[in-house]
Amino acid sequence: MAQCSQCGKPAVIEYAGQPLCVEHYYAMERAVYLQMTRLAAYQNFIAAQLDQGTGYLVHHPRIMMPEPRFTGNTLTLNYISVRGQSVNIKTETIQNLDAGIGLMENQGNKELAALIKELTEAVNSNNEINNEIRNEIAEQLDLLVAEVTVKPEGRSRGVVKALLTGIKEAIAVSAGLLSIWEKVEPLMRLTVGT
Repeated sequence: MAQCSQCGKPAVIEYAGQPLCVEHYYAMERAVYLQMTRLAAYQNFIAAQLDQGTGYLVHHPRIMMPEPRFTGNTLTLNYISVRGQSVNIKTETIQNLDAGIGLMENQGNKELAALIKELTEAVNSNNEINNEIRNEIAEQLDLLVAEVTVKPEGRSRGVVKALLTGIKEAIAVSAGLLSIWEKVEPLMRLTVGT
């Protein structure tokens, strides 16, 4: 019987030319799954930016992403970690935000990306707002992140101002969310130039 190329246990399958045990085959499948999910989220993010660039006259198709798998009670994407028994924000929105945060970091907006991540995680776990409001805030954050990541000449300042106002009004019921927002909003205005 062949041995796992990683640990020497009995191999149960050959994957990419390498014999693997059950544990390492599962780890490889999990890594491929996460990579595919991130790529799909990034492609959906790009499609949303293309839609915005056309003034929403054209709707580019989106990839239906499989539901993420949970390990214990934590969902961890590339940047956003959601803890608890349930995810209160739509998975697609979280994945789009995750891809946008990664893009912001790559563009040098690391502090703003960290604050958006913190706010997203706080919105998901906040008990003072219902799921409808949570999803509304997350969708507005997703659009705001999309505005930040486009080139300055392609930004819509009116949209950014409306989103900033809308988010502030939606989180006004929670002192905890407002305290995070008070750090996000000035940095967002400075970054976008409003």
